[in-house]
Amino acid sequence: GMERRHHGAIRVQSESGIGSTFQVLFPPAVEPCLPAPAEPRPKPAHTGTNTVLVVDDEPEVLEVASLSLSQLGFHVLTAPDGRAALDVFRTHAGEIDAVLLDLMMPHLDGAEVFEQMQRVRPNVPVVLASGYSEQDAAHRLVGGGYAGFVQKPFRLAALATTLRAAM
Repeated sequence: GMERRHHGAIRVQSESGIGSTFQVLFPPAVEPCLPAPAEPRPKPAHTGTNTVLVVDDEPEVLEVASLSLSQLGFHVLTAPDGRAALDVFRTHAGEIDAVLLDLMMPHLDGAEVFEQMQRVRPNVPVVLASGYSEQDAAHRLVGGGYAGFVQKPFRLAALATTLRAAM
């Protein structure tokens, strides 16, 4: 087993009615173990508050993204589907600095929402979110022109960095 390969041993102490204690013993490592590199902390927003519209049909994703991005200094608007996203976008088009857009949604999918947003405000930075690879996701967009891509499930630091880079 694993303990033999690593020249270790397993000690078992059992007392009836009380339970068992297992000790797994390994020899000390020859090479020093380096701690895993810490994920860089996202920098707080540089220019006051950036407003991000998060569009996703999964309530948990909206909630987590919204809470987390708020803590990182973003002002967050959310929309649970494409139609709502376009309503919010039309109302707040002037103040939205970037959009985090889920590609796969009921009613209007992300590609259609993207196209409509480009009509309202051609240069709005849109970061796509998808469980698919970026290549597959990009194929769905007519003419491309998106500002960034995050693979789902996304890591928060990566998301914040991608959003900031897109603005």
